[in-house]
Amino acid sequence: MPYTARDTAAWPFGDPVATALLGLLEVELRGRGLRWRVAAPERLELHRDAAMRPGRTIDVASLRARMARGAKADWPDLVEQAVADWLAEAERADEAAVQAVAPWAAPLRSRLLPAQLAAATAGALARPALPGLTEVVLCETPQGGGRLLAAEQAGTWAVPSAEVFAAARENVRRQGALDPERLNVDGANVTVLAGPGPYCPTHVFWLCEYLERDGHAAAENGALVVLPHRHLLAYHPIETTEAVAAAGALLRLAWRQFETAPGPLTDQLYWWREGSVTVLPVDAVGETARILPTPEFEALLARLPGL
Repeated sequence: MPYTARDTAAWPFGDPVATALLGLLEVELRGRGLRWRVAAPERLELHRDAAMRPGRTIDVASLRARMARGAKADWPDLVEQAVADWLAEAERADEAAVQAVAPWAAPLRSRLLPAQLAAATAGALARPALPGLTEVVLCETPQGGGRLLAAEQAGTWAVPSAEVFAAARENVRRQGALDPERLNVDGANVTVLAGPGPYCPTHVFWLCEYLERDGHAAAENGALVVLPHRHLLAYHPIETTEAVAAAGALLRLAWRQFETAPGPLTDQLYWWREGSVTVLPVDAVGETARILPTPEFEALLARLPGL
């Protein structure tokens, strides 16, 4: 859905020009295949799959002022021209960003692999990412597919390895945000990010942005996250005691997907907070499991409000 209705509280309703502007923008942006939401009064966030990056905001204050000065009959044309100008500016910015990428960096992509595959990736440029997961760099080829970047090759570029990883992450990020899907799993609400390529789990590095776009206070309590295979990332923001049910639901989801899907990563349940990720221990007996919260996580659960 291109427009998130719950975000309209930030819009200055009661002003006839602002109300008309919102309706005209809904029609114009939806017709251009754009996804958007009200980010703040007179500011919109726009993105389009594989074209516009999440978090790009547009200030509509000047457009609203032009509408207020003009005739109502001219308002649709004003909105149409403004949207065209925004898209043209966005395309120029994207082109400039692509041109600014160094030749050595252009084919690089960040990917997560199970840490136990270290033997298979010997010689590759790699570093620990999350507990049990390693970040590697793939070099994509024009024909499709790719190969692991060797640490020896990266060393010939005379740039720090941290810069190589940063470029690989940014190339995944530039491909666009994934569409979140809200599901009820075993009675708990979770959000799923899925994609056909192997880079979906890499989006865990921008989970804060996904949470904030959904209206969650990401920095306060964090979120529960699972990364069962290369095409799936699922999470639940920790805001109420629903997190208890969500923890079990995510863990069972991870187990099922880890066992059956191609490209398995990990069946662990993570507690994500901006800047840190920890594993929540599990006591498993057969097909049943009991989460063993750390003292810090147990203290968090004790102070959460109820549903």
